[in-house]
Amino acid sequence: MEFHVIDKKTGKEPIYDGNHIFRESWCKGRLYERDIEGWYISEDGQLALVDDCNNMAYPPPNRYEIVFDEPTVCDIDDKFKQKAEVVISQLRADRDRLEKAIEDIRDEIEQMQVNTAGSGFYVSVNDVVKINSFTSGLKTALQIIDKHTEGA
Repeated sequence: MEFHVIDKKTGKEPIYDGNHIFRESWCKGRLYERDIEGWYISEDGQLALVDDCNNMAYPPPNRYEIVFDEPTVCDIDDKFKQKAEVVISQLRADRDRLEKAIEDIRDEIEQMQVNTAGSGFYVSVNDVVKINSFTSGLKTALQIIDKHTEGA
């Protein structure tokens, strides 16, 4: 989550350049002044200023106010779009697998009919009904996937 820091003495964001913040006792000599990375909040909620070498300087408690930025509608939309793209990609892959399964079932039925012709074995009507019911369910799944991924 994004945040910014307000200096309670001035009511403004702290200034890094011009050595303003580096003259304060809590920060003096602890950081590389030209390589400031930014502010960090530790797991226990303690604020620290960090340089590029991960050196940290901790201001006194209540010296600064941490203000969390509200996520914008664009941020939320982007996160939603990213998740939706992943789901749509998975649905399309599932659709391809279902379509392949239907083809395989049809091929298997044809092969069974060819192999059993004249041998006294046959595919029962009950088996055909079950297979048709199963492939019908797969086709319904395909239609649902198509409906939910249309235009995406």
